[in-house]
Amino acid sequence: MIKNFLIISIFLASFINFSKADSLKEFQIENISIGDSALNHFTKENIEKKKLKGFIYEKKDFYSVTFYKFNHPQFEMYDAVQLHLKNNDNKYTIYSIAGRKNFDNNYKECVKTLNSILPEMEKTFKNSKTIDGGTEVWKNSEGHNVKTKSYWITLSTGGDVSLECYDQPEEMNIIDGLSIALDSKLFSSWLTNK
Repeated sequence: MIKNFLIISIFLASFINFSKADSLKEFQIENISIGDSALNHFTKENIEKKKLKGFIYEKKDFYSVTFYKFNHPQFEMYDAVQLHLKNNDNKYTIYSIAGRKNFDNNYKECVKTLNSILPEMEKTFKNSKTIDGGTEVWKNSEGHNVKTKSYWITLSTGGDVSLECYDQPEEMNIIDGLSIALDSKLFSSWLTNK
């Protein structure tokens, strides 16, 4: 119970800084913001290596790169950070950033934490619209069922924030987790229309 309270408190504390910001560019996940150059946080060699497997969409306009805490001990809050960058951008500008917190095979606790964070996020983004994506079960690329609980916060200034809990199939050996993503207006629009 104390551990659960601590996790929720850490998440909520990390969003208190958000209330002072006017746009998504001022928000941070592990001290990284939308609009930053990924080169300010990671080496070009590391980014380019991850780019090789980062084209996860049919259209190749954007690619993702994911960095894990075990290789980046500077991460204080999240177990992984995923960035979306534009293909052929030699400035390596960040258009989307997501932080992932592991909930070792504890989907119920993940959802509980998610539901505790949501009201704070809604206070932070006052002129926004929250969409409850409900709980869905879908098949991953290997045909296994994945359960997801989702909320999206659409910002009046453009862009959006997504909060999602994933209940991964045990046979996949993937840890259940909470993902909080910040998507720029450009990336959000591209995702919608790709």
